[in-house]
Amino acid sequence: MKKGLSFVIISIAFLLFTSLGKRECSSFKTGKYVVKGQTYTTYIERFDNYQTEYTPENGLKIKSKISWETDCYYSIGDYEVLENPDNDDVSYIEGGTTVYFEIIKVKKNSIITLARNFKNSEPIGKIIYHRQ
Repeated sequence: MKKGLSFVIISIAFLLFTSLGKRECSSFKTGKYVVKGQTYTTYIERFDNYQTEYTPENGLKIKSKISWETDCYYSIGDYEVLENPDNDDVSYIEGGTTVYFEIIKVKKNSIITLARNFKNSEPIGKIIYHRQ
């Protein structure tokens, strides 16, 4: 009897321990989000394989390809400028630039990501996406 009870307790503890460390990222693959920066607020609409970003302060609207490696790791590249009424310098997205993101924290209506210039490089910034 004790062996059976011990097995059940150990099994439950194992399941709880392994599920606590998991991040449920898949619900953030599509949807509408807001990213509030120090200078600008950007509105993002994400679809299965691309997203659009719109920044009202300068009227810049960009479309980019999004590729999911896992539910919590993706990259954005192949940028296309849709609107740029102020003729802002957008050279930072030209020439095949790809930015890599890892979702490190998931909350009910937001995620926190780390952005990287290269797949395994040190993070260049932390971005918080709020679901609209």
